[in-house]
Amino acid sequence: MQRCSMLGRTGLVGLLVLGLGGCGIFGGGGGDELTGDALVQHNIEEYESLQAELERNRTEAMGKSATEAAAVGNRLFWLTFPTTDASLHSLDTVSGARVDYTFGVGNSNAWNWRASDSIVVTASQGGGGLAYNAYDINQPEKVLGTLGMPSPGGGIRWYAYAPDGNQVYIVESGATNMLLRWTVGAAQPESLFSLEEAGMSVGEFWDFGVEGNTAILIESGRVWSLDIAAKKATWLENETQATAAQWDSNGVFYLSATGPFFYANDTRKNRDIEAEIAASGYGLNSTYNAIHEYDQGGAGNGDDVAYIGRDGLFLFDLATGKTRPALLNARDNSIVYRNPVLLENGKLFVQGLESKSGATGAEGGWYEVDH
Repeated sequence: MQRCSMLGRTGLVGLLVLGLGGCGIFGGGGGDELTGDALVQHNIEEYESLQAELERNRTEAMGKSATEAAAVGNRLFWLTFPTTDASLHSLDTVSGARVDYTFGVGNSNAWNWRASDSIVVTASQGGGGLAYNAYDINQPEKVLGTLGMPSPGGGIRWYAYAPDGNQVYIVESGATNMLLRWTVGAAQPESLFSLEEAGMSVGEFWDFGVEGNTAILIESGRVWSLDIAAKKATWLENETQATAAQWDSNGVFYLSATGPFFYANDTRKNRDIEAEIAASGYGLNSTYNAIHEYDQGGAGNGDDVAYIGRDGLFLFDLATGKTRPALLNARDNSIVYRNPVLLENGKLFVQGLESKSGATGAEGGWYEVDH
């Protein structure tokens, strides 16, 4: 979870999916309904026609060496590995400015970075202990401040941290889990309160993000919302372990071991997004009537959820409960889509894994998708 609170309120342009020639599954020459092999062939042609149509909405981005893409506001981040060391890059999708950072973020075994709208932060171990370095987000390597802390010990490389503006929040785990706040440039962080004091029962602390007065935290797979000023934590009552989360004023979108969920702030209920996708009513035709059903991944932005279905990249609307395709996989698996990233301004990116063997590929380029 590179940054949780990266959701905006961008509307979607509707996509009308038609059959061949605007008709249903009826052939010419007498109007008899297609059956058997003829129907299957017609449905295949309809799928391939839609696949080709949707591909006109994609453009290449980032290159095939990019991996681990993530969104922070309107900025896209990704890693490359020219050697065993990781290199971090970002693209401001509003101005078009790209930054290739030259400071280290780790290697192929372990890497870390977090960003706000103004800084990029990394944590590293050295002879003197643990160091958090904050860099200008717009420069390749401009250090704005460094915070030194004792090494965590116990096999922990660094304490979980989350930047917000020019401040960095750190959860110093131990007998109690203390929330610290470091203003970049200051010599020492400020101790705010323990998570236990806020009402959390912490098993194993995993990760968190902060924006303004709100923090979203994951511990032992449980999702919590923390009001920092009030020092009050609320468990969102997720029933299966969560692995990543995003949020905005409407609620919290999170991925779990059993699929994606959305905790709605107005109802204080968890919505099963996988079930809602299955019940959304989408179906291309009788052969491809389940291609939209949830398979993996997911990214949220306002009412929009981008996810990988059985056969491609799809969008689900939280407000209307409707699903529509953004890109379809090739029937021969020559390209299969994975790892969607949705930015605050609505820009959508996805990786296309390539293969010539008929199996799903392991590598492939990235695309920006106009939806």
